[in-house]
Amino acid sequence: MKQLERKFRSRSVILAAVLLAIGLLITLVYFRDYLPIGEEQNLDEITVDQIHEGRARITVYYIYDYYCYFTDEYGKEVQRDYFVCMGPDGDKYVGVELRGKKNDKAYQLMNDIYDAESAGEELDYDKLGYFTVKGNIQKLTGDDLDYYEDYLKECASYYDMSMDELRDIFAPYVLIASKAGARDEKTDYMVVIAGIILIVSGIGVLISALFGNHMKDLKDFVNRNGSEEAAYARLDRFVESTPERYGMRVNDEFFMVTNGMSLTFAETKDVIWIYPYIVTHKTYFVTTGKTYYVRLRFANGKMAQVQTKKDNNEEVMNYLTRMIPDAIFGYSDDLERMFNKDRGRMIAEVNRRRDERLGNIGASETVEQPAEPIMPETPDISIPDMPDASIPDQNPDDYSGSMFN
Repeated sequence: MKQLERKFRSRSVILAAVLLAIGLLITLVYFRDYLPIGEEQNLDEITVDQIHEGRARITVYYIYDYYCYFTDEYGKEVQRDYFVCMGPDGDKYVGVELRGKKNDKAYQLMNDIYDAESAGEELDYDKLGYFTVKGNIQKLTGDDLDYYEDYLKECASYYDMSMDELRDIFAPYVLIASKAGARDEKTDYMVVIAGIILIVSGIGVLISALFGNHMKDLKDFVNRNGSEEAAYARLDRFVESTPERYGMRVNDEFFMVTNGMSLTFAETKDVIWIYPYIVTHKTYFVTTGKTYYVRLRFANGKMAQVQTKKDNNEEVMNYLTRMIPDAIFGYSDDLERMFNKDRGRMIAEVNRRRDERLGNIGASETVEQPAEPIMPETPDISIPDMPDASIPDQNPDDYSGSMFN
């Protein structure tokens, strides 16, 4: 049993490490551009001759034009490079490369500015809207430099200006928006929330592993039985002598089922109600599949669920009727209400069956008996229709089984 505990603890620690690693990776990598690493130039406050390659930011409030754009293999635009107003006097321009939603916003802003200027209106930047772009600024090279030069040649011809004059106005640099600088804040919030959820989940799993919460049922059993050594000896014999079938171990003494990182354990005498259960999965009201389970409900109000296949659900139920013959089998709304509000009657019935099966004559002196048996003396091992429930509402109303057969 100690080995089983170590196995589950190791699984939980590994899962916690994975969740923490993914959460931290998303948070740090996705937001690395927001981290204060190195000096960040504010292009709104410096002149062209003060620009140096490295981290930078700019407020995009006035766009003169774009000088190049790029498309993917399907002809869809993926990037556009703009001349954005910069400097303390606002009389110089620098290239800004944008993608995604920031590109869409910049293109709209550029057109709105053109419309307002064409109509002779005074520009209201608060109304037009402005935004900040962060990234890395570098000198233009390669194709980008060629596009820049081509644009300036057209301007030189149109405005009758020299190339040097234009280079003094349009700085030969481009601010390449980082992923952070090109995203919308809503996207940032969604990602950071996802990262935090993963980190918190990882911490929760790790705490659960360290304190053994994933095996709480076992620890409760050991604590109830006084001698820890004797309790673990009984559990060791159970695990060693009881092979796992259908994902669970069960004998006259104990029941155990593993679900991922957790383990459900109970004394067999505390399993009082068993029934099959179906979950129907739907997408836009169209059934996409079904998942089959067998549910076991315990005297303490808890529940275990064993996933089965469609063609062996009845086989699993029949197996449990042999292994836990005193339990109540089958589902009905009456049983559900009784389990929730009058569980003592179900417990008394299960105790009565077990005492009768074992020939315990003195049971009536220690166990409160119902006025009349609420179940047949032997369980009916034929399996009635299973409860069928859709996600998310798991409502087994269609199930016709009853313990009052």
